[in-house]
Amino acid sequence: MAGETPAPRATRLSRPLYFRGSIARREVFGAKPWRLPMPARGGVGPSPGFTLIELLVVISIIAVLAAMLFPVFARSREKARQAACTSNLKQIGIALQMYTDDYDGTYPRGQFWPFDGTQLWSVVVAPYVKNTDVFKCPSQGSDPYGYGYNIAYWGAGNPVNGMHGINDAVPVTEPQVPVPAETIWVVDFGPYWGCGLEFGIQDPTKRHNGGADTLFVDGHVKWLQDFPERLWTINDD
Repeated sequence: MAGETPAPRATRLSRPLYFRGSIARREVFGAKPWRLPMPARGGVGPSPGFTLIELLVVISIIAVLAAMLFPVFARSREKARQAACTSNLKQIGIALQMYTDDYDGTYPRGQFWPFDGTQLWSVVVAPYVKNTDVFKCPSQGSDPYGYGYNIAYWGAGNPVNGMHGINDAVPVTEPQVPVPAETIWVVDFGPYWGCGLEFGIQDPTKRHNGGADTLFVDGHVKWLQDFPERLWTINDD
């Protein structure tokens, strides 16, 4: 109608403004948004990924390092188990000595009546230990026994030729072992409760880095790889 003021025409400024830096300001004034130019092909741009050869080289290096380090880790773990085994044997040695003291210097036999495997040396000295787990070697695995008692060269009623035999008519006493520091008492052994069967040497189970922890009659524990015959007998070598 005549005399009426026309409504103002909508402009870009009538829309809500969402300021996003310089791009928003350029949109307000009608200019095209400014964008970073994409690098030309072959120019400086994002770094490409690793090539197949580079990946293979990295994998090869990792494999070599793993092959070098895994045996070291395995030996370290076995060293820790060996230390626990040494502790077990020391506790067993104390228990055996306590039994010996209680029985007037008489060492326990490998097994007792009825000689059917139920009354073994470990059974009779069990009351002298706090925990019977000491009779289990940490590296025992599936072996039925952790440690074997020295019954090498046992003979019927002849304790001089053996240490603690099944059929010893006269039990072994402390005066009969002239060199206790060089006479095996208990050793790593898995197949049987006693070691050195069949009138000869049966090698201990070498669980710890190619050797076996060994308890001697004087109470000290030593890691051994070789077991000469003189260590098994109670003869004065």
